[in-house]
Amino acid sequence: MRLLDRISYTMETVKKQKEERELKRALELKALREKTIPTMDKLIQNYKAQVKYLDTDAYVFVIENGQERGIYIPYGTNEVQIDLKLDTFVNNFSSAAKHKMKNKMMGAMNSASQIGEEYDNVDRDGGGSGTRPRGFWDSDISIRDFDTSLINRKR
Repeated sequence: MRLLDRISYTMETVKKQKEERELKRALELKALREKTIPTMDKLIQNYKAQVKYLDTDAYVFVIENGQERGIYIPYGTNEVQIDLKLDTFVNNFSSAAKHKMKNKMMGAMNSASQIGEEYDNVDRDGGGSGTRPRGFWDSDISIRDFDTSLINRKR
């Protein structure tokens, strides 16, 4: 009987501790919301965006051409960071890394296209059969066109 009493006592204690932690967390979150929301309201009005306040963060969104774009901003974020996030989001700025990657990809595709055109010109001018397609991207490529052997190739 004592074992059952100890188990029930332990279960009750754990349950109370859990409820106390949840209550403490909820009160901290409430205080954080009360501190952050006025700052967010002020900044969001400057950017003419809309906001939905959720339990742990705010969902800030704009509607453009019938499409909704939004970001989540956690409560407790300082005013400068909120302003930077809103400025980047509302004005739809992309990161420099995206632009650099896009330029690299476009350069690689242009280079591959030029290689394909040179390949076709060699075939036309070199007295070959002339049956190759016009551009590199138009040709049918299969796995047979590539050396897939596992033997080390000299370069």
